Amino acid sequence: MSELRLTLDGALSEFKAKYGLADEQCDIVKKEIEAIVSVGSDEGKLEGIEGLFKEYEECKYLRVLSLGGGAFGMVYRGIHLLSKEEVAIKLIDLEESKADPVTISREVISLALGGSCDQLVQYRCSVVIGTVLWIVMEYCKGGSVLNMINRHGSIPEAACAVIIREALKGLLYLSESDRAHRDIKVRWGLITFLKL
Repeated sequence: MSELRLTLDGALSEFKAKYGLADEQCDIVKKEIEAIVSVGSDEGKLEGIEGLFKEYEECKYLRVLSLGGGAFGMVYRGIHLLSKEEVAIKLIDLEESKADPVTISREVISLALGGSCDQLVQYRCSVVIGTVLWIVMEYCKGGSVLNMINRHGSIPEAACAVIIREALKGLLYLSESDRAHRDIKVRWGLITFLKL
């Protein structure tokens, strides 16, 4: 291994080159590399960099931007390192989570079973890295209806009709599948169907 890998710029350049990434896609991995190369012996730094690279090689996804907290953990916008597909990644630390493993596994199963309904977020995969569960899902660029209201102040009547129609299609699918979904919320008299 080269001495260049022991520096932030060297390790980050290697990571970006390996996956064909732009600078703006690497803010989180840059912070991770910076934490590794800022302390310890050269041997420890190399082990840390190798471990980080191995982690990303195993999970095949990169966190790009924090979107906020979900019911069980943090949610990020991410990308698949090979296809460059944008995804949403929910991270749940299984040791620190207040949710029991059965509840978490139900969420993953519910996501995985929603694949034949266009109105439900599409599940990609789950990966466990150390004690952290990565749940990878479709990324919904538009965000929630609540976010749309907060940005624009109101939603035109025609858009409300489409939102309600699509939410009802999702509810019908869930009902016909004898399932309930915890992320359907009513706010200000408008059904908001949150895909995350």
